[in-house]
Amino acid sequence: MSIFLLPQSALKEIDHLCRLFLWGGKGNRSKFHLTSWELVCCPKSHGGLGFKEGPLWNRLLLSKFIWAISSKQDLLWVKWVNCIYLKGTQIWDYKLHPDASWYWKKLIKISKDLSFSLLVSASANGNLVLSRLYQLFLSSSPKPIMKSVWCSISVPNHKFILWQAVLQKLATRDLLSNCHISLPSLLCPICDLLPENHSHLFFECVFSRRVVQSVFDWLQGLCWPSNFSDWCIWLEADRKNFKDRITLVALAASVYYIWYTRNRCHFDSSCLMVSSVTSLIKSSVSARILGLKLRSKSMASRANQMTQFLPNLY
Repeated sequence: MSIFLLPQSALKEIDHLCRLFLWGGKGNRSKFHLTSWELVCCPKSHGGLGFKEGPLWNRLLLSKFIWAISSKQDLLWVKWVNCIYLKGTQIWDYKLHPDASWYWKKLIKISKDLSFSLLVSASANGNLVLSRLYQLFLSSSPKPIMKSVWCSISVPNHKFILWQAVLQKLATRDLLSNCHISLPSLLCPICDLLPENHSHLFFECVFSRRVVQSVFDWLQGLCWPSNFSDWCIWLEADRKNFKDRITLVALAASVYYIWYTRNRCHFDSSCLMVSSVTSLIKSSVSARILGLKLRSKSMASRANQMTQFLPNLY
């Protein structure tokens, strides 16, 4: 992709394989999901997962040749192109001749979507930074909430489910119904009292409330808001304090295991008890804190403070 402009069919197949890798699936069909591929291809700071959209990424990889030509880098092939094709003009002013090579025609076509000022804004120390150029082509903007979602010390699986919960893209029964998928009931599969949606599942469900309250009692005062909108605002704050980051670890674990319990109730008709879910959350957070001791001395000292803060950590 960094040398040739691949056929569209090949690029679509690459994107398809990436979707299968992300969501899982059988054969050529990925599992049901609600998050669009365009969002997945945004950087994590913009609300995506950092995948690259095949056709766009292929063109931007080839833009490094446009940058080399326009900045007149000290390369033999650049000098040859400027001497034979451009003859002192900029590539954007070049008039394509019918007898030009296939590769040169493709480069000229790619250059039409670029400008010298755009390439300069995506460069650093004389080099074109392709990831920066890719972001300039995206319509999305950075989202402060994603710093908390992708907290570096949270468990990866937990962060992935938290990311979908924040975006309200988990396959809850209300969203499945909106996709015209027939369901025996729209009620929450855990409490079977009210219709299931993200706000109910993680904040209003009797089961979830009891789980979260048990976690709050264990964290000795560390907590998060008890409704979805305030929760999202709370996550937007910049949390550098170690205790706050541990709270994010506990939050991600709580969301993950509540969703895990919901799926067991939905697919296996066997829900876990509150004590079992709370125990899983505590074990996950404890293992994460104890694992931080192995990272560095500074991290170990803060983890030791946390173990003193939570005497029942073990």
